[in-house]
Amino acid sequence: MKKILTFTFILFISINICGQKKKKDTLFFKYDENYIIKSNFNNNELSIKDSGSIESFIFEKSDTLLNLNPKNILCLKKYIRSSKFYRKNAKRKLNDYALYSFFNNYIIFFIKNNMYIRVYSTIMIE
Repeated sequence: MKKILTFTFILFISINICGQKKKKDTLFFKYDENYIIKSNFNNNELSIKDSGSIESFIFEKSDTLLNLNPKNILCLKKYIRSSKFYRKNAKRKLNDYALYSFFNNYIIFFIKNNMYIRVYSTIMIE
């Protein structure tokens, strides 16, 4: 009987913990046309200049919003180049997959002409 109660208690606790999802933080970046590259094939895809050739990091546009009030607007180029995913002295400077995994934990917006473009990070392997 004691084992059944213990098992039931552990099962209840584990279901409760797994059912709670972490709330994602939001990052706002200024849309930099010199660093963000529009895709020639798909209007909803944006890549960055530091992304590699074999595996490419891509932002996919989702929707556009108005009237958001960001507390902090970041520069995407400075943010990426100062991160642990950017290796200044390596041949392939950006670890695309690690950056993709990192950005999946955030809600990301690009700010362009008072419009807030929501994007999702994806990876493309050629």
